[in-house]
Amino acid sequence: MAQNFVGSNNINLLMPIGQFGTRNQGGKEAASPRYIFTNLSLVTRYLYHEDDDPLLNYLEEEGQSIEPDYYLPIIPLSLINGAEGIGTGWSTSIPCFNPRDVVKNLRSMMNGSSYETMYPWYKGFQGTIEPTAPGSRNFTVKGVYRILGDEETSDELEITELPIGKWTRDYKNFLEELASKDEIDEIREYHTENRVHFVLKVPKLQEINRTPDGIEKKFKLSSSISANNYVLFDYEGKIKRYQSEEEIIREFFVLRKELYERRKLHMLASLRQQVETLSSKVRFILGVISEEIKVSRVKKSVLVAQLRSMGFKTAS
Repeated sequence: MAQNFVGSNNINLLMPIGQFGTRNQGGKEAASPRYIFTNLSLVTRYLYHEDDDPLLNYLEEEGQSIEPDYYLPIIPLSLINGAEGIGTGWSTSIPCFNPRDVVKNLRSMMNGSSYETMYPWYKGFQGTIEPTAPGSRNFTVKGVYRILGDEETSDELEITELPIGKWTRDYKNFLEELASKDEIDEIREYHTENRVHFVLKVPKLQEINRTPDGIEKKFKLSSSISANNYVLFDYEGKIKRYQSEEEIIREFFVLRKELYERRKLHMLASLRQQVETLSSKVRFILGVISEEIKVSRVKKSVLVAQLRSMGFKTAS
């Protein structure tokens, strides 16, 4: 939850204080847990608002109150940060989506407007993600490359973005395999921590470029993302298959709306209690000033009885 390199989280809920991994190896080079430290990101408390805390269903363990059965952020993070994994009998693969698109659709539902189709989106990704066909649930992901110098004669290829899920170290190994077969003469690297930058000298670059999508196929600069396997635990803790991100958003919308209604009632009750407390304090102060309430040289039991007779709520 602290990783923030391209291809990981769109919104990291924890701060990457220490080595949580980079794009170079896709997080595999993260330090041992005993060497890293983290805090909540500033945005996390906006997503999990503190006004929701009293309304959650807290569990108990050995007589102690522990975490709630689930938290409910203000936007569905399963779509924002995606989900991927394999469990007993089930697998899931949910790509990341743009938080702005998700918020826009939530606001559309609030206004009774129609849902707008969303495409996968990864923070910091410079390539393209497009449907393989109109209406398809599969998407083609392409990196970024260009031929340096004269496109008709040059043998130098610059690669500045890789498809989502291809990590810098793995891709360099792939390029070195091509070099061992004399298909690449030279590999130069100018990477930064979160940016990819290869410059290759390819003897047959022009021949490769003349074939349709030749460079993309030869150098594996395109891949695919499927949006056909959405499996999540629902709010009842049951495994459920969702047909689309729209279904996830609509179910989330109902839950979040219900929580907002309960939050409103809780806040109103809290405000009423504060008003009653302040009103009682004012009455007490005015009663002392007017000497209607005697506090000097009066036993506590007598004072408590007096206050109760005047309608004050007092502790025993």
